[in-house]
Amino acid sequence: MEKQMKAVWAILAMLTLWVTFNSTKVNNTASEQQKIDLLVANMVDRLISLERVEEEQEIVPEEEPVSTFDTWSFEETFSFNRDVHGKGYIFEWRGDEYTTDYLEEVQVFSSAVVGGWVLNGHDVDDWCATNNRDICGECGGTGPVDWYADRDGDGLGDATTMTTSCAEPTAINE
Repeated sequence: MEKQMKAVWAILAMLTLWVTFNSTKVNNTASEQQKIDLLVANMVDRLISLERVEEEQEIVPEEEPVSTFDTWSFEETFSFNRDVHGKGYIFEWRGDEYTTDYLEEVQVFSSAVVGGWVLNGHDVDDWCATNNRDICGECGGTGPVDWYADRDGDGLGDATTMTTSCAEPTAINE
């Protein structure tokens, strides 16, 4: 804005100078007009060179921004982004994208019903509300669990006979 104001003032000064020269003599000769034109052209050239110098001085190499969110907890990052941007904003925290919507504000769809439409396309896994599938393929799952053999059916397993699996293993028949 400051450069624009300087340019406006320079143009006004040139116009004032031109009007002053031309108003003193109504019948200017061609040589006088050439002198005035040369004077105005020199002023314009000087103004352009000054602007170039200012632009060169303003160019400062940008440093890589440091994200304070990497040191913040998720709760702090979420609260900050919610306060600044409101609901519906997508932010990044530790390499993953999240929304500033509260759970109550998010419409949950069953797998049998097609959902509505939203204003962003940042969902990594649109069939998983948490965007986090475990190694068993379960949305928001905890991964494989330990299963213990229960030969007598009392609901208590044998600690010496164990398997780790995503789904309940088939029954043991001995």
